[in-house]
Amino acid sequence: MIAVKNIEIGAEDIILHTEKGNGHYPFSHSLRLKNATPEQRGQYSLSPFGIHWKEFDEDLCFDGFIFNQPINDKIRLSPI
Repeated sequence: MIAVKNIEIGAEDIILHTEKGNGHYPFSHSLRLKNATPEQRGQYSLSPFGIHWKEFDEDLCFDGFIFNQPINDKIRLSPI
């Protein structure tokens, strides 16, 4: 389980601050978060495992965040 210290909901992403580093999740990875208003994105609840938005039924697991990498290096495609 990841020990979360703080969550920042920005204009384009979520930044998760933990004891082991910072995680980043762009809203573009979720149509529900991408299409939600800033007010809707701010209405979340936390569990020991992730973030939940009741209004538009979206869940993000803390384990799904990418930690300690520059934002431009978040998505890597492997050659087939």
